[in-house]
Amino acid sequence: MRLQDLAESLHLRELTPEGAGRSTESDVDITEGYASDLLSDVLAHAPAGGILVTLQIQPGIVTVAGMAGLRAVVFTCGRVPEGEAIQKATEEGLPLYVTALDTFEAIGRLYSLGIRGGTNTGGDGRTRGARVQAAREEFARALPHRRRSEEPGLAPVWVQADTHMPPSSGR
Repeated sequence: MRLQDLAESLHLRELTPEGAGRSTESDVDITEGYASDLLSDVLAHAPAGGILVTLQIQPGIVTVAGMAGLRAVVFTCGRVPEGEAIQKATEEGLPLYVTALDTFEAIGRLYSLGIRGGTNTGGDGRTRGARVQAAREEFARALPHRRRSEEPGLAPVWVQADTHMPPSSGR
């Protein structure tokens, strides 16, 4: 669905001046979206080319959305970021919208319009799960002198490989 049509269907109010810093951004086809209020989560998992739905109104959301390759940001519950964020988004050509809907309702309506959740493959073609597994393996290789202790009933911990862990005393 075109971004402009999506905004009209949901009665979104645009916060960035239409056309400022972007050529045909409103004609872009949006098929995926992501909802999160954690900047690190957005950066790691939002689908490039998608739309972000969030309550987060700090200026950093514009930077993160740009780094994640998102096409637009929708702020829910009528929350509007400060002028600094709007100015930065205008300069970067990132459309910002606001809706009075809460996040759950906004996502439900996006879903009914055909927007689906997406997974950022990180540009390397691997899924999120594959990237997490690779990171775990890299971590394990970086610490060859350690091993993971998994005693029954206890949380796994990393211990020196050359030490012996006595059995649990039950405490």
